[in-house]
Amino acid sequence: MSGATPADKPPEPSTATGKTTKQKMKKVRMTQEEIESLIRYQTVHMPVDALPRMSKEFLALAAQHDQSHLTVPLDQMDDYVADICRDINRREAKFMKQRERILNDYYTKGYAYFDEEGDGGDDDQGVAAAPPPPPPGGRRRSRPGVVKQKGGQIKKLS
Repeated sequence: MSGATPADKPPEPSTATGKTTKQKMKKVRMTQEEIESLIRYQTVHMPVDALPRMSKEFLALAAQHDQSHLTVPLDQMDDYVADICRDINRREAKFMKQRERILNDYYTKGYAYFDEEGDGGDDDQGVAAAPPPPPPGGRRRSRPGVVKQKGGQIKKLS
């Protein structure tokens, strides 16, 4: 039996009520500047073997003070740097795939969209909506000849 068990499946996002929620993908139209930036973009490839390995002599010369500020021990530094290079290459490949799709849409349709993760809510404001302006500063003064009473009623003085 080669089926996946329920324990092997990744957990679904859920709310406090136990219902599952799904991220809603919004399509946002790209501006001409963003598309031109993608056209000009040059890819980056980090070869894992191109970085020099740290020798044992270098590790022996490193001061204890210098070693205390590192995120990993010096004897594991080569593997740590190689993992970073692999991660950069993986992210770059994913970005280049998305870039190729966007440029293909642009060259065929004349415009392009990119998918943006939303919160799943139905907000009609859009992504680029400006926040509301701040309230005016200073003390708010009442009109002369008008008094607000305790019960919320307004009494006009004559």
